Amino acid sequence: MPIAPYEITITATQQEMIDHALGQGWVLDPAKTVNTFRGFGYGRLTEEEKEAYMVQHPFSFTRQGTDGGTQTLVLSYPTDFGLFGKALRSARFEWNIPGTNRVRRVCVQAPRSYTGPDFVWNVLAVCGEKTTIRQRVAAFISSPEQTITKADEAKEAHQAAAYAAARRREADQEARNNIPAGWLTLQHAAQAVVASDGLSDHTTLLEALRAAMEAAEGAVVR
Repeated sequence: MPIAPYEITITATQQEMIDHALGQGWVLDPAKTVNTFRGFGYGRLTEEEKEAYMVQHPFSFTRQGTDGGTQTLVLSYPTDFGLFGKALRSARFEWNIPGTNRVRRVCVQAPRSYTGPDFVWNVLAVCGEKTTIRQRVAAFISSPEQTITKADEAKEAHQAAAYAAARRREADQEARNNIPAGWLTLQHAAQAVVASDGLSDHTTLLEALRAAMEAAEGAVVR
């Protein structure tokens, strides 16, 4: 080799996380590699020389889910220099749903203050305790499917409460302005369909629109 490859150093806490993942049925993903070449002249290397610098990604894992779908997990240790830092920042998870073209993607990381609720992050918290990102990621590694199910349930409950509150506000506004009952809900449902991409959530939005149309028509009939 023209120059020695960059040496990847695994800390004790990182090794604990790797061992934890391996103990939960994950295996290192052979399809994920990292380039340990550091310097100039990489483009002038032969393909054989380039291959010698490619090594196994130490924080990338894969396994089969209980439904048979392939799951992948990548632990992120970003750094401004070298390949990996020491602090765990996030865990990126992908789940290929068998029999469909759907891929469920989840990122476990501390939520930013300007975003809405992070339901995955929240369900990984230990009640009454300050839970670190390492603890949450470790819990997610142990049971990603169960975590996602709980997060989806929490999200549905949150959305249902928000929807009910919005409907109450619309009903009050309709009563104050002498608008037929249900027309504001119908208007908002139609706007949501128009604003959507027509792919990710079209079924849910169309169902909401049909329900709003039926409610508005029923109000007119009465």
